[in-house]
Amino acid sequence: MWIPDEKAAFQVVRQNGDFGQTIEEIETPGENQMVHMLDDFSSAVFGGHECYPNPDEAVRTAKVLDALAKSAKEGREVTL
Repeated sequence: MWIPDEKAAFQVVRQNGDFGQTIEEIETPGENQMVHMLDDFSSAVFGGHECYPNPDEAVRTAKVLDALAKSAKEGREVTL
């Protein structure tokens, strides 16, 4: 739920043998994820189909974020 700059980029690091590695930077146009989410929701409402991702995914994501915050605060691994 964020709006990237004009382009979004990430790196893929691949291990080559014991000591080598390659780093590939992948760029994609930045897009407003909120717009995509609202478009999908309205399409589901007016088209009579389920939203993607399913609302249960939001609950699972919230649980993970809560566990990450607890882990950071307490300095320990938190099991879900």
